[in-house]
Formats: sequence, structure tokens, C-alpha cells
Amino acid sequence: MKIMSGFFCLTNFIIKSRFFILAAFAAFLLVFGFFVFQTEAQVFQFKPGDKNYTAALAAVAADEAKEDINVEEKVKNDEDFNPEDFGLESVGMLPTNPFYFFKNARRGVTSFFTFNPVKKAERNMQFAAEKLMEVKTLAEREGTETQVITDALENFQGELDKVKSRVENAANSVEGEEAEELSKKVMDSMMKYGKSLSKLEKDLPPEIFDKVKDTQDKNSETFGTVFELMEPEKVSENLAEVLDKQKGSEFKQFKNIEILKDIKDKVPEKGQNAMKIAEENAFLRLQNEMERFDSAKKAIFEDFVRETGGSELRHLEIINELEARPISGDLRGAIAKAKEGVFSKAGDRLSKMPVDQQDNFFESLAKGELQDMRVIKE
Repeated sequence: MKIMSGFFCLTNFIIKSRFFILAAFAAFLLVFGFFVFQTEAQVFQFKPGDKNYTAALAAVAADEAKEDINVEEKVKNDEDFNPEDFGLESVGMLPTNPFYFFKNARRGVTSFFTFNPVKKAERNMQFAAEKLMEVKTLAEREGTETQVITDALENFQGELDKVKSRVENAANSVEGEEAEELSKKVMDSMMKYGKSLSKLEKDLPPEIFDKVKDTQDKNSETFGTVFELMEPEKVSENLAEVLDKQKGSEFKQFKNIEILKDIKDKVPEKGQNAMKIAEENAFLRLQNEMERFDSAKKAIFEDFVRETGGSELRHLEIINELEARPISGDLRGAIAKAKEGVFSKAGDRLSKMPVDQQDNFFESLAKGELQDMRVIKE
């Protein structure tokens, strides 16, 4: 009897299990069928011979692949620098620490006992990186007062002044390979500082916009010291090498162009052509790389531009220049979507910005596309 009872229990279990499996399989088919229907609804509104048929298939494939791409991670790779990226072990004490004066004292003593002019300039670049990382850490801390961040930005500006002075002093006593290596370090640091500041511009409250912009201008002016160390032609050549070595996503040339444009406005006249060459090289690389992207990567360009930091008007300037180039229809469509996102993002920022700061917001494109600027203002 026990054997028979066990047999019936086993049989009952198998029947129930088979029912469960069949039910699960049916549910899977139902869900799968729904997504197939959705895809067909988008694609098969066109006939296979229709010129829009292939485009519809590509759009569906791009939308599906887009879900698997982490845009935030790409933006982070392009503009979120950490102490390790500047050769630092950690941020260390912050200006809000009551013992921060010990950190400044250490910097002063170290600088005083550094006699080589090149090493002295490099030391101040290290201190500038420390102070920029302090700004970043304070900005990321919830509840940090606006004045504390403003003071930290002023500390960083003060260190940039020292870097500029040290590099100009070194230019009077070094030449050859030593001067070239120092110029590369200046370019690497200032480009990284510029990208970091563009992220801060996105993350900080509107009332700090003017201070961030002043700091960006100071950074661009400091970059100009490389033309005291090297001839302009050599600067543009070495700058391409420096930018290639910096970390970044597939869209990093977009961020490079943004910072190069900021710098071009502030370097001495003798360096203007070198910066134009560097900018054009970055444009060509961005254009060529994006043309090689598949539909999914082209589709996320809109999201990338929306999420990245920096001036929306500067982004609009870059997009306008890309549109003026001989590009494919697919790329033109992706750029057009990104442009719409920039308009929306700029409008949101302006709505939160005090009226007296809006003139500074438009200042960077005073010579740019006035029609686009009017659209944003309206």
C-alpha cells in the first residue's frame, strides 16, 4: 500500500510540474509575441520594397541596443577625473577641516625647498590638482554651502596663477626636450582641469555659474603658457598626442573640442592658429569615428550630449559645425536629435538662472549662431 501511495503521489507531482512548465512556456510565448508584434508594427507599416523599410529596421535595432548601453558611464569617462588621474593618492584634508592650514603649510615648505624651475612648476600643477579635487569633493557632498564651494574655487584659481608664473619663469631657463616635456604636462593638466570644470558647471547650483566660468577662463589663460615653451606648430602636434593618451569614451572628441574652443578664446594671438589646427583635427576624428558607428551608437549621441557637462551654447556651436560638414543622412539625423536636446537643456538652465547671470551664459557664443541663441532666449 505504501508503494502504491508513493506512486500516486509521484504521478500527481509530475502532472502538476508539467502543468506549471507548460503554463510558464505559454506566458513566455505571450510576452515574446507582444514584443514581436510591437516590432512588426514599427517595421511592417512599410513594404520591403519601400525606401523607409531599411531605415525602420535600423531604428528598431538601435532602440533595442540602446537599452544595453550605459551613457552615464561614457560621460563619466570623459569628464569625471579622480585623484589617481593626476598622480595623487587621495584628496586629503578639505578646506572645511580646522587643520587645513597644516596642508597649506606643507605645500609652502615643499615649494620653498624646490629650486629647479621645471620641478617648481610641476609642483604647483600638483597643488592645483589637489585643490580642484577638493572642489569636486565638496561639490559632491550633500549640504555643502555655496560659499564654501566658491572659496574653494578661488583657492584653485590662485594656484593656477602660480602655475602660470612658474611656467613663464621656467621658459626663460629651459629648452629642448625639457621644455617640451613640461609643455606636454601643462597641456595634459589644463585639458583635464577644463573637463572637470565642465562637469562642475553641470552639477553646481546656478548662482555659482559666474565663478565657474571665471575659473574656466583662468584655466584657459594658463594653458597659453605652453606657447612660451614651444613653437606653435610643435604645440599643435604634441597636443594631439596628449589628447590621444587621455581617457575617454567613443565620444571624447566632442568634449575635447569643447575645451579646445574655450582655450582658443584665451591664448595669445601667436597660438590661435595652433589651436585651430588642434580643433580641426578633433572635428575630423569625431566625424570619422561617428560615421563608422553602428545605428545603436549613433542613437545614443543625443543622450550623451544631454548628459555631458559644460555650456549648452558651446555644445550647440559644435553641433552646428558638424551639421555644416559633408556627413551621411544617418549621422545628420542623430545630430539633429542631439540639437533638439541641447535647446531643451539650455532652456531648463536659463529658467533656473538669475537674470543678471544670463548675459554671461550667452557670452561664449557672442560671435556664434545668433538665430539659435534667439531661439533659446525665447
